[in-house]
Amino acid sequence: GQTCLDACSDVGYGCAARWFDALNTCPALRAAFPEAKDCRTGVMGVDLPAYRPSTGDVMVNANPKDYRALCSSHDPQTKRLCGCGFPVGGPLSSRTFHTVYSVQASQYFEWQVRYMH
Repeated sequence: GQTCLDACSDVGYGCAARWFDALNTCPALRAAFPEAKDCRTGVMGVDLPAYRPSTGDVMVNANPKDYRALCSSHDPQTKRLCGCGFPVGGPLSSRTFHTVYSVQASQYFEWQVRYMH
């Protein structure tokens, strides 16, 4: 699939890596990919969280401290769950974020969450 840089850019936003921790959960992945059959929590990688259509699994990064999710990472067999936090060319912070997963540029999943301190 696409990188989060590309997926966010396709909808006019920049990738905000700080949101990967909030998105790295089974509930967030299941909300983005309701067709998922199972949530795997024992995998690691800089291209997670993600959905693998071939197996129907969503995958949570089991070790995000050592395998920190990168906006530039991608795997051709998965669709990533990306935190897109600010409009391209706009302010560098936002109290909401848009989550976009890697699908055709004309179709995307958008999920807004209020940021709480």
